[in-house]
Amino acid sequence: MDINIDDLKKFLENKVNELRKETEYYEYLLSLVESGELSRVRSNRASIDSIKSVTNEVIAEVYFSPPTLRIVAKRPIHVTQAQLGVINRILQEEKNQSGIEYEVSSDREYIKEILINNINEQIVYTKIKAEMQTLLERIYS
Repeated sequence: MDINIDDLKKFLENKVNELRKETEYYEYLLSLVESGELSRVRSNRASIDSIKSVTNEVIAEVYFSPPTLRIVAKRPIHVTQAQLGVINRILQEEKNQSGIEYEVSSDREYIKEILINNINEQIVYTKIKAEMQTLLERIYS
């Protein structure tokens, strides 16, 4: 039985990435329990998704457990002040329309995480995710 080293390496890398993703999800759930946020979650339909670049590289993980959405950068994403302003403007407009609360965690010129609360409708989640995905793809490329 011949074992192709490249195939084995690719399989193991994929498995490690899957396990990392799963670990991040459980860490997120644990943080909800520890912070008391879990008591405010109205549904158990939690989901995890990814925002990918045009080259299919994962830019950020998207954790959604109504009413909370977290977009966590895999690596800090470099942004200019103008780009950060666009992100804030999009989220502020959504805040005015649907009453969300948001916080963009950044370290100087790098975005680490976007936390959005009070997402009470699927359409609001879908809209925000699509806008952030489009914007982060453009920033990352």
